[in-house]
Amino acid sequence: QHLWGRHFTLYTDHKALVYLHTQANLNAMLTKWFDTILDYNFDVVHLPGIDNVLPDALSRLFPTAKDLGEQEQGDQIKLDFAATAQTSQVKLARALLKAELENNYMEPPTEKERSEILTKAHLFGHFGAEAMVKAVHNNGMHWTNLKQQALDIAKRCVQCQRFNIVKTGYNPHKPISAKQPGDHWAIDLAGPLPTTERNNKYLLVMIDICTRFLILRPLQDKTAESVVQALIPVFCDFGIPTILQSDNG
Repeated sequence: QHLWGRHFTLYTDHKALVYLHTQANLNAMLTKWFDTILDYNFDVVHLPGIDNVLPDALSRLFPTAKDLGEQEQGDQIKLDFAATAQTSQVKLARALLKAELENNYMEPPTEKERSEILTKAHLFGHFGAEAMVKAVHNNGMHWTNLKQQALDIAKRCVQCQRFNIVKTGYNPHKPISAKQPGDHWAIDLAGPLPTTERNNKYLLVMIDICTRFLILRPLQDKTAESVVQALIPVFCDFGIPTILQSDNG
Protein backbone atom coordinates (compact mmCIF):
# COMPACT_ATOMS: atom_id res chain seq x y z
CA GLN A 1 0.00 0.00 0.00
CA HIS A 2 3.01 2.32 0.47
CA LEU A 3 4.31 1.69 -3.07
CA TRP A 4 1.10 1.56 -5.09
CA GLY A 5 0.65 4.69 -7.22
CA ARG A 6 4.29 5.76 -6.88
CA HIS A 7 7.21 5.22 -9.20
CA PHE A 8 10.09 3.43 -7.47
CA THR A 9 13.28 1.54 -8.30
CA LEU A 10 13.80 -2.12 -7.37
CA TYR A 11 17.46 -3.05 -6.76
CA THR A 12 18.12 -6.80 -6.89
CA ASP A 13 21.06 -9.18 -7.31
CA HIS A 14 18.83 -11.53 -9.34
CA LYS A 15 19.88 -10.45 -12.83
CA ALA A 16 17.06 -12.31 -14.60
CA LEU A 17 14.54 -9.88 -13.08
CA VAL A 18 16.09 -7.04 -15.09
CA TYR A 19 14.24 -8.42 -18.13
CA LEU A 20 10.94 -8.64 -16.26
CA HIS A 21 9.25 -5.95 -18.36
CA THR A 22 10.73 -7.02 -21.70
CA GLN A 23 9.89 -10.74 -21.92
CA ALA A 24 7.98 -11.61 -25.06
CA ASN A 25 6.73 -15.14 -24.33
CA LEU A 26 5.14 -15.66 -20.93
CA ASN A 27 3.98 -18.96 -19.51
CA ALA A 28 0.84 -19.29 -17.41
CA MET A 29 2.64 -18.80 -14.10
CA LEU A 30 4.31 -15.54 -15.19
CA THR A 31 1.02 -14.33 -16.64
CA LYS A 32 -0.61 -14.69 -13.20
CA TRP A 33 2.27 -12.85 -11.57
CA PHE A 34 2.00 -10.00 -14.05
CA ASP A 35 -1.65 -9.48 -13.12
CA THR A 36 -0.37 -8.20 -9.77
CA ILE A 37 3.08 -6.87 -10.70
CA LEU A 38 1.83 -4.55 -13.46
CA ASP A 39 -0.30 -2.68 -10.94
CA TYR A 40 2.95 -1.08 -9.76
CA ASN A 41 5.18 1.41 -11.59
CA PHE A 42 8.83 0.56 -11.06
CA ASP A 43 12.21 0.03 -12.71
CA VAL A 44 14.45 -2.98 -12.07
CA VAL A 45 18.19 -2.33 -11.58
CA HIS A 46 20.74 -5.10 -11.15
CA LEU A 47 22.96 -4.79 -8.08
CA PRO A 48 25.82 -7.33 -7.72
CA GLY A 49 25.49 -9.62 -4.72
CA ILE A 50 28.68 -8.29 -3.13
CA ASP A 51 27.05 -4.82 -2.98
CA ASN A 52 23.67 -6.15 -1.84
CA VAL A 53 24.75 -7.14 1.66
CA LEU A 54 21.96 -5.71 3.81
CA PRO A 55 18.96 -7.19 1.92
CA ASP A 56 20.78 -10.53 1.76
CA ALA A 57 21.26 -10.52 5.51
CA LEU A 58 17.61 -9.67 6.12
CA SER A 59 16.34 -12.38 3.75
CA ARG A 60 18.36 -15.26 5.20
CA LEU A 61 17.31 -17.40 8.13
CA PHE A 62 20.46 -18.05 10.12
CA PRO A 63 20.62 -21.15 12.34
CA THR A 64 19.77 -20.77 16.00
CA ALA A 65 21.73 -22.22 18.90
CA LYS A 66 19.18 -25.04 19.06
CA ASP A 67 19.69 -25.86 15.37
CA LEU A 68 23.47 -25.92 15.80
CA GLY A 69 23.12 -28.21 18.82
CA GLU A 70 20.89 -30.64 16.90
CA GLN A 71 23.33 -30.58 13.97
CA GLU A 72 26.24 -31.37 16.28
CA GLN A 73 24.29 -34.24 17.82
CA GLY A 74 23.49 -35.56 14.31
CA ASP A 75 27.18 -35.41 13.35
CA GLN A 76 28.05 -37.46 16.44
CA ILE A 77 25.45 -40.07 15.48
CA LYS A 78 26.99 -40.29 12.00
CA LEU A 79 30.45 -40.79 13.50
CA ASP A 80 29.16 -43.55 15.77
CA PHE A 81 27.44 -45.23 12.83
CA ALA A 82 30.61 -45.00 10.71
CA ALA A 83 32.65 -46.57 13.52
CA THR A 84 30.13 -49.40 13.87
CA ALA A 85 30.08 -49.99 10.11
CA GLN A 86 33.88 -50.10 10.00
CA THR A 87 33.92 -52.65 12.84
CA SER A 88 31.36 -54.82 11.01
CA GLN A 89 33.42 -54.59 7.83
CA VAL A 90 36.54 -55.77 9.66
CA LYS A 91 34.61 -58.71 11.15
CA LEU A 92 33.31 -59.63 7.71
CA ALA A 93 36.83 -59.49 6.21
CA ARG A 94 38.16 -61.71 8.98
CA ALA A 95 35.34 -64.21 8.45
CA LEU A 96 36.09 -64.34 4.73
CA LEU A 97 39.80 -64.87 5.36
CA LYS A 98 39.02 -67.63 7.84
CA ALA A 99 36.86 -69.40 5.26
CA GLU A 100 39.62 -69.42 2.67
CA LEU A 101 41.00 -72.88 1.94
CA GLU A 102 44.61 -73.91 1.30
CA ASN A 103 44.10 -73.96 -2.49
CA ASN A 104 42.95 -70.30 -2.40
CA TYR A 105 39.33 -71.22 -3.09
CA MET A 106 36.49 -70.23 -0.77
CA GLU A 107 33.74 -72.47 0.44
CA PRO A 108 30.34 -71.47 -0.96
CA PRO A 109 28.39 -69.64 1.76
CA THR A 110 25.24 -71.25 3.09
CA GLU A 111 21.80 -69.71 2.56
CA LYS A 112 21.94 -68.09 6.00
CA GLU A 113 25.45 -66.74 5.41
CA ARG A 114 24.41 -65.34 2.01
CA SER A 115 21.62 -63.35 3.61
CA GLU A 116 23.94 -62.07 6.35
CA ILE A 117 26.65 -61.07 3.86
CA LEU A 118 24.19 -59.15 1.66
CA THR A 119 22.50 -57.51 4.65
CA LYS A 120 25.82 -56.28 6.02
CA ALA A 121 26.87 -55.03 2.59
CA HIS A 122 23.57 -53.12 2.35
CA LEU A 123 23.76 -51.60 5.84
CA PHE A 124 27.23 -50.13 5.23
CA GLY A 125 25.43 -47.23 3.55
CA HIS A 126 21.99 -48.46 2.46
CA PHE A 127 23.44 -49.25 -0.95
CA GLY A 128 21.41 -50.51 -3.89
CA ALA A 129 21.51 -53.96 -5.44
CA GLU A 130 24.29 -53.14 -7.93
CA ALA A 131 26.63 -51.88 -5.19
CA MET A 132 25.83 -54.89 -3.00
CA VAL A 133 26.68 -57.33 -5.80
CA LYS A 134 29.91 -55.45 -6.50
CA ALA A 135 30.88 -55.61 -2.81
CA VAL A 136 30.34 -59.38 -2.77
CA HIS A 137 32.36 -59.81 -5.97
CA ASN A 138 35.18 -57.66 -4.55
CA ASN A 139 35.41 -60.14 -1.68
CA GLY A 140 35.82 -63.02 -4.15
CA MET A 141 32.37 -64.55 -3.83
CA HIS A 142 29.48 -65.29 -6.15
CA TRP A 143 26.45 -67.58 -6.15
CA THR A 144 23.32 -68.23 -8.16
CA ASN A 145 20.56 -65.57 -7.95
CA LEU A 146 22.95 -63.15 -6.19
CA LYS A 147 21.49 -60.05 -7.86
CA GLN A 148 17.89 -61.11 -7.23
CA GLN A 149 18.62 -61.66 -3.53
CA ALA A 150 20.27 -58.23 -3.37
CA LEU A 151 17.18 -56.66 -4.98
CA ASP A 152 14.90 -58.41 -2.48
CA ILE A 153 16.92 -57.11 0.49
CA ALA A 154 16.91 -53.55 -0.86
CA LYS A 155 13.12 -53.72 -1.42
CA ARG A 156 12.52 -54.95 2.14
CA CYS A 157 14.55 -52.10 3.68
CA VAL A 158 12.05 -49.71 5.28
CA GLN A 159 14.44 -46.73 5.34
CA CYS A 160 15.28 -47.11 1.65
CA GLN A 161 11.63 -47.33 0.61
CA ARG A 162 10.77 -44.31 2.75
CA PHE A 163 13.51 -41.92 1.69
CA ASN A 164 14.79 -43.04 -1.72
CA ILE A 165 13.29 -41.07 -4.62
CA VAL A 166 13.30 -42.81 -7.98
CA LYS A 167 13.64 -40.28 -10.80
CA THR A 168 14.30 -42.51 -13.80
CA GLY A 169 11.54 -42.67 -16.38
CA TYR A 170 10.14 -39.19 -15.75
CA ASN A 171 10.26 -36.44 -18.35
CA PRO A 172 11.03 -32.84 -17.36
CA HIS A 173 8.07 -30.54 -16.85
CA LYS A 174 7.23 -28.26 -19.75
CA PRO A 175 4.88 -25.26 -19.51
CA ILE A 176 1.66 -25.46 -21.54
CA SER A 177 0.89 -22.23 -23.35
CA ALA A 178 -1.72 -21.04 -25.82
CA LYS A 179 -1.55 -18.28 -28.42
CA GLN A 180 -5.03 -16.85 -27.83
CA PRO A 181 -8.25 -17.50 -25.87
CA GLY A 182 -10.16 -20.55 -27.06
CA ASP A 183 -7.16 -21.95 -28.93
CA HIS A 184 -6.34 -24.70 -26.42
CA TRP A 185 -8.80 -26.37 -24.04
CA ALA A 186 -7.98 -29.00 -21.41
CA ILE A 187 -10.81 -31.30 -20.34
CA ASP A 188 -11.28 -33.94 -17.66
CA LEU A 189 -14.04 -35.82 -15.86
CA ALA A 190 -14.73 -35.55 -12.12
CA GLY A 191 -16.79 -38.16 -10.31
CA PRO A 192 -18.72 -40.16 -9.46
CA LEU A 193 -20.28 -37.51 -7.23
CA PRO A 194 -23.52 -37.62 -5.19
CA THR A 195 -26.43 -38.05 -7.61
CA THR A 196 -28.52 -34.91 -8.19
CA GLU A 197 -32.28 -34.64 -8.75
CA ARG A 198 -31.64 -34.79 -12.51
CA ASN A 199 -29.63 -38.01 -12.08
CA ASN A 200 -26.28 -36.26 -12.77
CA LYS A 201 -23.27 -37.67 -10.96
CA TYR A 202 -20.30 -36.59 -13.12
CA LEU A 203 -18.78 -33.23 -14.08
CA LEU A 204 -17.09 -32.32 -17.34
CA VAL A 205 -14.33 -29.87 -16.38
CA MET A 206 -13.04 -27.58 -19.15
CA ILE A 207 -10.23 -25.02 -18.75
CA ASP A 208 -9.07 -22.55 -21.37
CA ILE A 209 -5.24 -22.71 -21.18
CA CYS A 210 -4.78 -19.08 -22.23
CA THR A 211 -7.20 -17.37 -19.83
CA ARG A 212 -7.79 -20.14 -17.23
CA PHE A 213 -11.51 -19.66 -17.82
CA LEU A 214 -13.35 -22.60 -16.26
CA ILE A 215 -16.49 -24.33 -17.53
CA LEU A 216 -18.35 -27.10 -15.66
CA ARG A 217 -21.05 -29.24 -17.28
CA PRO A 218 -23.07 -31.92 -15.39
CA LEU A 219 -23.25 -35.43 -16.87
CA GLN A 220 -25.36 -38.45 -16.06
CA ASP A 221 -22.60 -40.81 -17.13
CA LYS A 222 -19.07 -40.62 -18.57
CA THR A 223 -19.69 -42.20 -21.95
CA ALA A 224 -18.24 -40.63 -25.08
CA GLU A 225 -21.73 -39.72 -26.31
CA SER A 226 -22.54 -37.75 -23.14
CA VAL A 227 -19.21 -35.91 -23.28
CA VAL A 228 -19.72 -34.95 -26.93
CA GLN A 229 -23.23 -33.66 -26.22
CA ALA A 230 -21.78 -31.41 -23.49
CA LEU A 231 -18.90 -30.19 -25.69
CA ILE A 232 -20.99 -29.13 -28.70
CA PRO A 233 -22.74 -26.16 -26.98
CA VAL A 234 -19.42 -24.93 -25.62
CA PHE A 235 -17.84 -25.02 -29.08
CA CYS A 236 -20.86 -23.20 -30.50
CA ASP A 237 -20.33 -20.40 -27.95
CA PHE A 238 -16.53 -20.14 -28.05
CA GLY A 239 -15.55 -21.72 -31.38
CA ILE A 240 -13.77 -24.97 -32.17
CA PRO A 241 -10.31 -25.08 -30.52
CA THR A 242 -7.09 -25.95 -32.28
CA ILE A 243 -6.08 -28.30 -29.43
CA LEU A 244 -8.37 -30.33 -27.18
CA GLN A 245 -6.25 -31.89 -24.44
CA SER A 246 -7.39 -34.88 -22.36
CA ASP A 247 -5.79 -37.67 -20.31
CA ASN A 248 -8.14 -40.25 -21.90
CA GLY A 249 -10.02 -40.52 -18.61
